[in-house]
Amino acid sequence: MTATSITRADPAGLRTLYDTARARGSGDVDRGMTEMSAEVLVSNHAGDDLRTAADRLVFPRAIEMLRNCEGLPEDEAQQRAAHITIHAAMRAQELLDDEGARAGAVRAQRQLLRRPPATTEMAAEDVDPEESILILKRRTLNVMAANQPESVIAGLATRRTTTLLSSAGGTGKTCLLTQAAIESSQDRPVWGNAEFHSNGPRRWLYMNAEDSLQSIDYWLARILARYDLQECPVDIMPVCETKTGEFLFSSDNAQSLARRINAERYDGLIIDTGIAVMTPGTRFIDPLSIRGWLRSSVGILQRETQAAIIVAVHDRKGSQCRVRQTGCRSRGWHCIWRPPARVAARPR
Repeated sequence: MTATSITRADPAGLRTLYDTARARGSGDVDRGMTEMSAEVLVSNHAGDDLRTAADRLVFPRAIEMLRNCEGLPEDEAQQRAAHITIHAAMRAQELLDDEGARAGAVRAQRQLLRRPPATTEMAAEDVDPEESILILKRRTLNVMAANQPESVIAGLATRRTTTLLSSAGGTGKTCLLTQAAIESSQDRPVWGNAEFHSNGPRRWLYMNAEDSLQSIDYWLARILARYDLQECPVDIMPVCETKTGEFLFSSDNAQSLARRINAERYDGLIIDTGIAVMTPGTRFIDPLSIRGWLRSSVGILQRETQAAIIVAVHDRKGSQCRVRQTGCRSRGWHCIWRPPARVAARPR
């Protein structure tokens, strides 16, 4: 299915589109249209963000198709077309993420093949087994009581711990997290929930690795206006605006960022999104791969700073809302909350 066939407006073309969508969705026109439109968006979004491209390419033809082929009234056709458009943009983002992960794995494999094989002697020199052994003896209750976890946002973000916020693409992770950081910096209840409190203003660094500064300013301006703030209380690290346009979490980059976090005395760091900063070859669905990434990159921030870390990641199971803990307990990797699909952050 091409962009031309989806955007074609003649009645015969609309009927063909409708029949194809029904067949693609095994009888479900909306599902078939969503899948077809997502594939068109991946190939034809022409530099626009996916939602803008979907509004331009998908929404008008979806209305015409439903109105002409099912005889729906205008308001009902618009409602269903909007549903198809939103989900097509979300599905397109998933396809792009999968494509990027596969390309990253191929690049990593090629780099690995170009490296000279490491010898046993080299490995022995690089790693001192004694550095991996720490034994604590006769630890007292007073020492333990003075070494308890410290929350930056109670119930949500803890110092020297990485929290994973997971949902499907386009469901509001960015708005939720920027809103949380702004509210925490103002000592407000996060998301209007008194259980998520900060016990004083907190300093946050928001690192966005996939959006332009214009896009970041777009939603931040609207959140700030709701709180009558003239200046953003959260520091911003717009990765796409740098000369390289990327910040992959290698050990060297993590060390550099840890030094900046300590110098600025940030209480928390938000990384948006995880897939945009993972080094090539990292497989998010592989626990061993994630454990290695934590130890060699984000784990450096946990060990060398006092900041709480929140990472936003894409997940296809955004319609499920549950608490889940996975990964390496010693590194503190866990998922606090999985927001349901179509959640939008609204400051209260």
